[in-house]
Amino acid sequence: MVEVPGATGQRIAVERAVAARAWVLARSPAEADVLAVCGHPGPQMREAIARVWEQLPGPRTRVDVVVPEKADAALDAASSALLQEAPHREDARSRTDAGAQEHDTDHEESGHGDTDHEESGHGDMDDGDMDHGDMDHGDMDHGDMDHGDMDHGDMDMPMPGGIGLASGRRDRDGLEMDVLHVPLGPVLPHWPAGLVLTCTLQGDVVVEAGAELLDPGEDLGGPGTGDPRRDVLVARCDAVARLLAVAGWDSAADQATRVRDRCLDGVPLAECAAAVERLARRVTRSRSLRWSLRGSSIPTGPGGLEGVELLDRVLDWLEQARVAGQAPAGPAELGGEVTGEGTGEGVTRWGAERVSLEALSDLVSGLDLAAVRLVVAGVAVVGEKQVADA
Repeated sequence: MVEVPGATGQRIAVERAVAARAWVLARSPAEADVLAVCGHPGPQMREAIARVWEQLPGPRTRVDVVVPEKADAALDAASSALLQEAPHREDARSRTDAGAQEHDTDHEESGHGDTDHEESGHGDMDDGDMDHGDMDHGDMDHGDMDHGDMDHGDMDMPMPGGIGLASGRRDRDGLEMDVLHVPLGPVLPHWPAGLVLTCTLQGDVVVEAGAELLDPGEDLGGPGTGDPRRDVLVARCDAVARLLAVAGWDSAADQATRVRDRCLDGVPLAECAAAVERLARRVTRSRSLRWSLRGSSIPTGPGGLEGVELLDRVLDWLEQARVAGQAPAGPAELGGEVTGEGTGEGVTRWGAERVSLEALSDLVSGLDLAAVRLVVAGVAVVGEKQVADA
């Protein structure tokens, strides 16, 4: 599943439709046979989606969910398309032909395409006539060869897949370590839609980072229910589910997702609030989660995020969801702290706290990759257009 920026409602609709069919969301393209695109992608996202599509094994099919109401029909169409044999045979044949053509092109560009080893003279070489016994390797003085004068830096050697060799740099302890430039996103499980975080790594530590949001559009938020209390409860449970999934606690993430979906189904808010309380008690008692998130916090950022522990962030979201579920009615009863009214770039009604792309780059610098995934799951990334609109 690929979520386009601004298509939270479509993504949730697809997740609900997948759960209703007892299907499983794939964690990588290699595990999938259906590519569900949530929203209307722009040119940058279309390029990323095309790369994901190339990685899907056959049989495969793609569906586009432009509006949430079409999610069920799209998955039904995908199920029917997977049962059609002829299109998949043609797809497999075209992929095989394209791969063979690419191989032939690469072979010709390497200069081997017209090489005739017989004409090169190697066919007439008789190794039996070569007397290596007369060669005195002892008279060869390799000591006069100064390899230090050889500058390999000018050699332009193409690397497999266009990935260059790692360069070296001293880390904060003064040790020489390899430096790699690794992009995260825009398509990862439980990752902000369209976000590309280009990290400069020394080992598994991010020493520098640059953030970009592909095709930033209008932030449409989640599926509006018409009741601000339900909107807040759904939003907070969705955020909790994604962070717990990144932390590796799938069962608790599924529990948060079920509360979200029951609220969308119109279950009384009192029951939803009680379910949130049960989840909060489970999270509070979990020693494994506390150990997993130990030391994981948001060190800097706007909106009063300095030093907020991620476990406290989860518990705050659950408390906000519980308060929303128990509130009498209307946005005035919820208060600005929960709904995000009057908080500027702080808490928003839908999702987590807002963080700009520039602030996100500063947040993840100095963290290891695992902590980066957790921090990104704990904030709401806002693109330049969305910041301007805000």
